[in-house]
Amino acid sequence: MSAQNKAYITNHISIIEALHHVIQNKAHIDKAVRASTQPQQPIHLITAIVSGTIREYETLGLWASKHTKFKPKDVKLKYLIISSLYQLKFMEKRSVNTIIHSAAEVTMKINRAWAKPVVYAALKRLNQEKAPEVPNIPTWLAQKIIDAHGKTGLKMCLDAWASPQQYAHIRVNTNKTTSTDYLEKLKALDIPASLCTQSTQCIYAPISAINVLPGLGSGEIYIQDLTQQKVTQALPRLKESALILDACAAPGGKATAILNDYPNCQLLALDISQEKVNRLKSNLQTYPQAKVLQANATTPQEWWNGVCFDAIICDAPCSGTGVLQKHPEAKLIQSPENIKELQKTQRELVENLWKTLRPGGHLLYSTCSILPDENKDTVEHLIRKHPSTATLVRAETTLPSPHQNGGFHALILKDTA
Repeated sequence: MSAQNKAYITNHISIIEALHHVIQNKAHIDKAVRASTQPQQPIHLITAIVSGTIREYETLGLWASKHTKFKPKDVKLKYLIISSLYQLKFMEKRSVNTIIHSAAEVTMKINRAWAKPVVYAALKRLNQEKAPEVPNIPTWLAQKIIDAHGKTGLKMCLDAWASPQQYAHIRVNTNKTTSTDYLEKLKALDIPASLCTQSTQCIYAPISAINVLPGLGSGEIYIQDLTQQKVTQALPRLKESALILDACAAPGGKATAILNDYPNCQLLALDISQEKVNRLKSNLQTYPQAKVLQANATTPQEWWNGVCFDAIICDAPCSGTGVLQKHPEAKLIQSPENIKELQKTQRELVENLWKTLRPGGHLLYSTCSILPDENKDTVEHLIRKHPSTATLVRAETTLPSPHQNGGFHALILKDTA
């Protein structure tokens, strides 16, 4: 067996394991790939194949079912066929014979030698066929989007999610540079970039250039999707010495935006996860006015000193249905039952945070979801609970587009009772 075939077989096995982690264990793609590969393997290639297979999951599954039918205990054979089919039909650089032959050989490595001729024959036939035209989205999620945003909204989402992101959004720290000057830096490095029409602080650049962007580690710029940049811009002008809480703050995009706008403010950034807190501390290390705590935002009695905040930012845990272009696995990780549990957490968050906000202060609630269950319904629940003090100032849902993720934010004023 050639070295190329051996490498393909090893990669096939890692891809199968990663897909199993995502689909069966509800893991995110990056973690699933890291858990399924060795350092010497082409991680970026394997991630691209796993991501693409998940992105085209419904199409690939229906397509493969025309020629194969496996028992639940043989689900890894399904993953082998659909991921091989993705490589054959959706990737530009491919060796058809090597993919098919190595996939057939994998059956013996996963104790399914009986399926070798099945896999070989199925891939040979499928490679000659045209893909079926089906929406690459679970039925339950498609219906929720239609109910909220109509069939036009669903089409807009599907068009955006059909391919991975090509561009990153750069938020410029105007305390250190200007968008014009930073664009000149990129031009000097031959990095193609342009100014976003929606924001004078935002620049588009290819995702492939992220690791070589100047000023990324020094606070000169921050990588943050334009939809998320719009969230903190929804706050009214605060006093320079404002006391601000950023609940669920990791990785720190909104916190750094606030600290750039209010260098004399006091900011408390919380997150429940130690891993995320470590990343948060790293991203906020150049801001001495920021305090970072590992804490549960739903239990303020454990971390709040009783001094009310002038503004609270709550970027709540959510389904991630607005960012399927970046994280296609969210459509398989989530379910109607998970949405209900997330809604409970979101309501608990805003209800407990509301106690720590001063009269006249603002709660800025946001998610990376486009579902009303997690957005409008959560905000309306808070207002119903506090009809005499909670007033909705504004709310906005952004549907995804090829250049921008989807999401939601709402600004709520706390009136004097």
